[in-house]
Parts: sequence; C-alpha cells; structure tokens
Amino acid sequence: MAENGINVDAPSITRRVAEIIAGKDQIAYLLVSARLKILATSPNLPELFPRSVAAAAGKNLLEVFWELSGLEDSIDQVLNGELPDIQIENIHWQRSDKGQNYFNLGLFPIDPGSPQDGLLFIIQENRKASEFQLPLVQDRNQLRLTQRRLAFANKQLEQLSRLKSLFLSMAAHDLRSPLSAILAYTQLVKMKLEDHEIIDVDRFLSIILEQTHHMNHLIGDMLDLDQLEHGELKVRIIEMDLAEQLRENSVLMVSMATRQELTLHLDIPDDPIWVLADPEKVRQVFYNLFSNAIKYTQGGGEIWVTAHQEGGWGFFRVKDTGMGMSEHDRARLFQLYYRTPDAQQSSVSGTGLGLYIVKSLLDAMAGEIRVESEVDVGSLFEVRLPLLANGKVHGYRGKEDSSGR
Repeated sequence: MAENGINVDAPSITRRVAEIIAGKDQIAYLLVSARLKILATSPNLPELFPRSVAAAAGKNLLEVFWELSGLEDSIDQVLNGELPDIQIENIHWQRSDKGQNYFNLGLFPIDPGSPQDGLLFIIQENRKASEFQLPLVQDRNQLRLTQRRLAFANKQLEQLSRLKSLFLSMAAHDLRSPLSAILAYTQLVKMKLEDHEIIDVDRFLSIILEQTHHMNHLIGDMLDLDQLEHGELKVRIIEMDLAEQLRENSVLMVSMATRQELTLHLDIPDDPIWVLADPEKVRQVFYNLFSNAIKYTQGGGEIWVTAHQEGGWGFFRVKDTGMGMSEHDRARLFQLYYRTPDAQQSSVSGTGLGLYIVKSLLDAMAGEIRVESEVDVGSLFEVRLPLLANGKVHGYRGKEDSSGR
C-alpha cells in the first residue's frame, strides 16, 4: 500500500493491528495518513461506533473525532517519533437508543520504526465502566470535549489569521521586490532609447523579463494555495515534453544564476521525455525548486539541472552547493509554513509556502519528490513524473480538471 505518505502493505497493517489489540475485544480501527486524512476503516466500525461514520473516509481525522482536538502537538510528536502513542480512556458517547457507551481511544504509528508513515487510530469499547462512575466520567469528558473544541476553533482562527498575514506579506514584500526591479529597469531602458543608446539595453530587458516571470510565479503560488485551502485544486493533465520545457526555461535559469554569480550546469537531453502532467504546474514546481537553489546558495556556488527517463518515469533534478539542511528539517520540509531554523536566521526572505505547494502539485499529478541534503554541503531535489507508455500513464492516480481550466 502506498498512498499519502503511507508505505506499509496490507499484511503489515494486519499484523500491527493484531499486536495492538491482542487479548482485547470490541475493537475497531482507522488507517490515517501523516496529514491526518482517514484512508480506510475496519468493517465493524459502523456497528461498534454509535456516531455516523459512513462518510469518514477521505476526511480529516480531527473533523470526524472532535475528541482529539487540542492534541495536535502530541500527534505531531507521535509522527516524529518523540512519543510512542496517545491513549485516552473512558470517552463517553450517546447511542441512538439513548444507551451509554464508553470507549478507549489510541493513536499508534503503523510502523514504530518509521512513525512518519502514518497512524492507526484504535477504538475499543469499555464495557467495564461501573454505573456509579458514569455521571462523573460524563461530566469530565464533556468538559474536556468543550475545551478541545474551543482549542480547535481557536487554532483554526489562528491559522486563518496567519494565512491572511502571509498573503499580505507576500503582496507587500515578495511582489513589491520584482515590481520595483521592473519599474527601475524599464526607466533605464526608456532613458537609453531616448538618448539613442543601446548599450546594456539587452541586459536590462533580460532582467525585466526575469522579474516578470518571478512575479507571475508568485501570483501562481498564491492562487494555488487558495485552491488548496479550499480543496479545489484542479490540474490539466496532457502529454508534454519535460525536456523541452526545461530547455525553454534555460535562458531564464542562466540569467538568474549569472546575476547571483553562480555557475550553472545544464544536462538536458535533446530527445523528448514524454510525460503526462500539467505543463503550468510542472513549470511552477520547477521554478520554486530552482528559485530555492538560487536563494540558498552563496555567490561562487554551483547549481546543476538535469533530466532523464528511467523505469516508467521522467525525472528532473535540481542540485546546489547551498546551506543544506539536517535530517530533522528534511522530515518537516513540505509542511505548510515550515522554514528551517537556519533559513529563518538567514537574510533570505520566505514564507514557508513554496515547498508545500510543490508537494501538493506533484501529488495532484501523481508525481513524487525526493530530497537529499547535508548542512553546509548542499541539497538535491529529484522530481519524477509518470511517463506515457502504450497510451497509458505509468502510476497515474490523480484527477483531471474536466472544466478544461
């Protein structure tokens, strides 16, 4: 099984569930991705659990089970291997027949050796709760539930406020920088032409073009993020030549690298690499990765851009000799808003949106991304997209935008 970051086959999941519930009865479970998306449930869940769970698959775990609200930090610790599990006892739920049910809940990593792969959410009915304990337990759990709901609501409001601030920050800072360059160099070109001089005009126009591309991609990031937040991201999957698109961007790459005094190495084949993907989204992915390599590599450094095809996939790689990152940072690299501590302390501006968007776009196109990095040595980002073979796309599992947008 390999979906949404979970790389555990069905027999392994079955064995893991058996280990956790050995000697217990009245057990149901849910399979949850690292992003807390419910992927699957045990067949007996609707029978055991009094709340309607018919539409639980595909939803966020915290939306279906409010009882876990306020435990987000602890859940992150389990996914990071800092906590072995989370267990909550004697949660009270009302049955439709007005009877009383008490449950014990547990969150466990599917694979203790690789906790970031996903979680098992275990629900066990507790039939041993005494009648005299029920009112006390109910009042306690109602209070906890109310507190967690309030904490969850507050966190959602904080997230919305932070998102609004990030949009304003991007508009006020990131968009202003290329716009200022465009205005300045346009005025220089105008002055040169008025004086009938053509010296440096070509270089100025290249800078204007580069900054225009930069502004266009920033706007694309903002629009993609808005669609992701609303669950409405659409992709237009067509047959495209990955190598040709990279070659089309070579002039822009050379211009950006030259301005930062970086050596650029291009190894892009002349033969086509036919993949099924959204050309605009692929361009967005590549620009974000290449811009990061530019931003985090000091003058005198080197950047490599390569492409090839192998085993049913089309690949491109962006490698640099930049600041690099630790293994801990790599594990959180694609989380929304995340920036490494070194990046936060550096003079390089950023919002922690770019790589989150990259991962989300690739997921939508059935693509994948791999990262290698070492502090003070550099980073390598490898993207792979499914090749077109015999009229079918290798490994495709995304959804195409039927509207044609």
